[in-house]
Amino acid sequence: MSNSKTKIIIIIMLISALVTGAFYFTQLPKNVYANFEKIECEKIEFVYEKNKFVFIANYTNLTEAEKVKRNVYLSMADKLQLVNEIYELGFNRAQAMDYVFCGYNELLNKIQKTINCKPKSAVAQFKNINGRAMFTFTKEQFGRKVDTEALSELFYIKLLSNVSFPIKIPVTLLSPETTQTKLKNETFERGNFTTHCNNENTNRTHNIVLALKSLDGYIIKRGDFMSFNEVVGQRTERRGYKIAAIIANGKYSIGVGGGVCQVSTTLYNAALLSDLTVTERHRHTLKSGYIETGFDAMVSDSGADLKLKNNTNGNIYLICNYNNGEITIRFYGLYNPYKIVRRSVIEEEYPLGSSLSTSYLNYFLDGKTVKDIMLHKDFYYPNHSYEE
Repeated sequence: MSNSKTKIIIIIMLISALVTGAFYFTQLPKNVYANFEKIECEKIEFVYEKNKFVFIANYTNLTEAEKVKRNVYLSMADKLQLVNEIYELGFNRAQAMDYVFCGYNELLNKIQKTINCKPKSAVAQFKNINGRAMFTFTKEQFGRKVDTEALSELFYIKLLSNVSFPIKIPVTLLSPETTQTKLKNETFERGNFTTHCNNENTNRTHNIVLALKSLDGYIIKRGDFMSFNEVVGQRTERRGYKIAAIIANGKYSIGVGGGVCQVSTTLYNAALLSDLTVTERHRHTLKSGYIETGFDAMVSDSGADLKLKNNTNGNIYLICNYNNGEITIRFYGLYNPYKIVRRSVIEEEYPLGSSLSTSYLNYFLDGKTVKDIMLHKDFYYPNHSYEE
């Protein structure tokens, strides 16, 4: 017999076997058919705390051919064997169980929708109470997530053991990113700085107070940057700023927003004493009367900015206050173990108040010097006008 004839005979035999099998299962006596369905209609309970879910396999939407393919009419052992075969093909246990026991995926979705919830981090809120921070906190909440693979394994084991017991739904607790305890550790005053201004210069004082209000209550999150210009915004009359003395192009003149640089300078020095990283700072062209040489920080709408980075492992909170000519800025966050002292050294002095200075920070720990950092050198132009 030729090979081609042999192949034809084998194919005919396979087709005949498949047709006979399908015919057999579709022509079962009603009482036998009912016995197979009874196995699948048995209620299986899934429980979590006070939540109860009942599963009954539902094959009503399957054709007879699909029922045969999914071993609906075979024994439980054969069904579980098919589950294992699907699992070994690379599908997860939940997918394998849903293929053989129709409706299981819908149950999983219902269980997850009822039980799953995202964790909620604790939240810190703070107010400026007489120039200092007053903190309140909301407690964190843990989240929950159903372990669908573990649940599907338990479902498989129950059917394999043929023992009647409710399946306890395995749930993983999800931790919030931030806890109340962690936030409470961020309430230490890391550093502060105060400068003084002429309270009688009403326009300048108005601008200072307006800028302080923009900064007050600001939070620099861990690893984030803060831009003075972005937080305070443009200094324009439309935004409420008034005309006062400013330093521009090496001389004193009049412009909108005069006095705001004293706020940025106060912020700069408070940041230094709080051991924060300063990523951008600019000097004035002339010396400022409200700060030591080399510790001023000039800002402008045209580009010069003061930028800080939160280099700590927690949030940084700003409190800003104006009181009868005193401008005070405080930084709160994780405990700062250092006492930091600023030091300005005049290297050279020239006519009309021009000079070259070097600025330093001295770090003390338990009363002992642990490091001495040079910040920068600054040259200030001759002053041909008047002091602020």
